[in-house]
Amino acid sequence: MSKQSETSASDLFAAEAIRSPCVAICALDENDICVGCYRSGSEITDWFMADAQGKRDIIAAAAQRRREAGSTGLS
Repeated sequence: MSKQSETSASDLFAAEAIRSPCVAICALDENDICVGCYRSGSEITDWFMADAQGKRDIIAAAAQRRREAGSTGLS
């Protein structure tokens, strides 16, 4: 296996190891933000193709939205 293939496989496994922030309360508000996990509609669809860093960025953005909304847990 080439070094590039090893890196790609490693990145794939790292991305898969990051759990989705979905809490199974799936409904988008008027701003296209999920009321359960605070991801945007595009972040939800992008999640499946995102690499590990992309997933960390999505989680950070959702956490910031949650803080701004004053939520500390599930909606």
